[in-house]
Amino acid sequence: MTRKTNSNVVAISKADVAAWEHEYSLTGYTNVFNISLDEYFLKKIIKKIPQTDRRILILGCGSEINLQRKILLSHAKIEQIVCTDGSQTAIKLAQSNFSNEKICYVNIAHHEISNFITDIDSIIVCNSILSASDQYNREVIGHCYKVLKNSGRLIGVFPSIFSPLEQAYHNKKFSNWISDGTIDLVNSLFKEPKGDFVQSFYPPSLLKKIFESNRFKLNSLEIIFFDSYKMMQHSEYIYGIDSNNGLPVWEYLVEASKYSLQAPVKK
Repeated sequence: MTRKTNSNVVAISKADVAAWEHEYSLTGYTNVFNISLDEYFLKKIIKKIPQTDRRILILGCGSEINLQRKILLSHAKIEQIVCTDGSQTAIKLAQSNFSNEKICYVNIAHHEISNFITDIDSIIVCNSILSASDQYNREVIGHCYKVLKNSGRLIGVFPSIFSPLEQAYHNKKFSNWISDGTIDLVNSLFKEPKGDFVQSFYPPSLLKKIFESNRFKLNSLEIIFFDSYKMMQHSEYIYGIDSNNGLPVWEYLVEASKYSLQAPVKK
């Protein structure tokens, strides 16, 4: 039975997908901070995936295929990697870049996953729950909970509003980010300088609360610095951060499990 979805959630999803389709049509994916370029980050993610996992979901896979390749090489028991994205263009690009009998590419929006997908051991989220709508992000994390097996886990990377704030306070070049609305502290939003996206960049306590309100147990939340040579070069292109002396972009690496004795927290 298909779950009835709130019309507002559907509208938000369509707007988000349309924005990404527009971005792909203009630049491919070159105006977005792309963490899958970082080998150290990929190793951190893969290390957190249990060797016993058989089915993995990569939510919002985009057109990148580095993660899929490395999971198949490092995890012998994997039977299927389900890669979903709301952008049809992204799915087509990913399929053309890497095809494998163990990989299933599905063009569906984030809020639709629990209608079609079940029995997932681990969900990988790489900067893909970023809607400017806090309501939508919470809904998506709730759907992630539903598709996981008992004791399944979500391993995800989420940007922090404090990372661009740090840039704004320590570099005069970015001081206008606070005054011109690029950083919206009240609503935890950040407007990307390239691509014209407004996205949710959560503070850690709020991110923790969102997971717990969807019955997840937050096992760990750590900071990961994108400070390799390649990522500093990438940060200079995307944000204008000095690749030699600038502060690196950093985000939260989260691991949350489905099993929890904790009572749900009201949203």
